[in-house]
Order: sequence, then C-alpha cells, then structure tokens
Amino acid sequence: MPYVKPFDLRGVPLTAAEEALAQAGLKVGTVTHGVVDNCKPGSVIAVSPLSPTVLHGGEKVDLALCG
Repeated sequence: MPYVKPFDLRGVPLTAAEEALAQAGLKVGTVTHGVVDNCKPGSVIAVSPLSPTVLHGGEKVDLALCG
C-alpha cells in the first residue's frame, strides 16, 4: 500500500473530510466532539495522527469535530 502523510483538515466539514481521506486511501477512525472558540459546528478541529506521521493506505485517521 502507498504511504500517505496526513494533511490539515481543520475547519473542513465532516463530509468533506471523509471524502478527502477516502481519496487519499485512508479511513475515518474515531470521531469525537469538542468546543473551540470561533469554530463552525460540525467542522474538524483536530486530526490524529498529526503530520509528519506517515500512514499506509487503509489506515484510520481520528477526527475531532466542533460541537
């Protein structure tokens, strides 16, 4: 499988983040919710693992959403 470096999805709506991960050959892992000043509800506020971690295709990326 190819290696993929996680990219910055902060501020992106969940559906767009899911699509971007799928196009990169990755899967959505655990989705949690949190609150950050001035964030749009339902948008990504954090991604794990962070760059410069390199992932194999098919691995999961955890997302934290505003909300």
